[in-house]
Amino acid sequence: MDRPRQVRKTVFREKLFFDRVSILTFCLSWFLGSPIQISLSAQEVVLQDPSLESAIREALNQSSGPLTVQILQGLNFLEAPRKSISNLDGLSAASNLEELDLSFNQLENLTLPSSLTNLSILRLRGNSLTNFSIARSGSLQKLTHLELSENQITNLSFLAQLPNLQTLLIQANGIHSFPDQTTLANLTQLDLGFNQVRQLDFLSRLPRLNYLVVDDNGLTNFPFASPLPNLQFLSLTVNRIQNLGFLQQMPGLRTLDLASNRATNFAFPTGLTNLQWLNLGENRLTNILCSRDMTNLAALFLDDNQFREVPDLSPLSSLRQLSRGASEHALASLRPV
Repeated sequence: MDRPRQVRKTVFREKLFFDRVSILTFCLSWFLGSPIQISLSAQEVVLQDPSLESAIREALNQSSGPLTVQILQGLNFLEAPRKSISNLDGLSAASNLEELDLSFNQLENLTLPSSLTNLSILRLRGNSLTNFSIARSGSLQKLTHLELSENQITNLSFLAQLPNLQTLLIQANGIHSFPDQTTLANLTQLDLGFNQVRQLDFLSRLPRLNYLVVDDNGLTNFPFASPLPNLQFLSLTVNRIQNLGFLQQMPGLRTLDLASNRATNFAFPTGLTNLQWLNLGENRLTNILCSRDMTNLAALFLDDNQFREVPDLSPLSSLRQLSRGASEHALASLRPV
């Protein structure tokens, strides 16, 4: 047999084989009542929660038809607060998701799929989460912003899988401590307000921290192991702090809120040369001692205290705003310098 005829015969056999496969696929599809998915990207994704499916369809502008893996891979942003969502099964297919807002839903126990490797912003505020974790094999390298405030979380071990986290908002949970040995080298903003964190040695493992809120944690002092040179904003309201010596470890501090600590007097240490805004309202202050180098302080709030005499504010040469509130009667002669 000459070679051209042999080649034609081989091609014919291959074509016949693939035609038979196509016919078999069609027959099976007809018999099973649904198409056989040969490609993974064409597979239909089953979303267990109808509220989640509705939110995704709205975001993709696709009111009907199957939601395939390929379609979900086109989802980059999903904002679905207050949708009564309780189950995220199927969302793992949205591997290109960058921002996800599921605030004020009904999530209780959540293991975030490790397939969401492009996720950079995640908001889960105001759910009923008692547990939040990330699939064991996963590390969400791109996640930089995480909001978990107003849940019931007690364990922060998941932080070890978020090496590039920059903002962590976890106010009003049941947090008692930060996980040992966890270093968040890129964290700049941390809100731990309304928890029960009493030990603050973990702050030494947050070298870039510049914004810190520890309101209402039952603190009587502020113990930590090393200076916080980059810290610019500190809120310690609704605690029981009296001694301010720790402020010497924060030379870059610009904003300080010490309201509602039931303090009777505050003595400020030297070194607060960058401090510009200070709230001492709603204490029981009868006197404050300002250090001589607090010369950049521009705004001071002394509302609702118990001053019997006018404190010496002469070191505050840059003071431009002074709020006296219910302390007006005791500070009637006080004027901004």
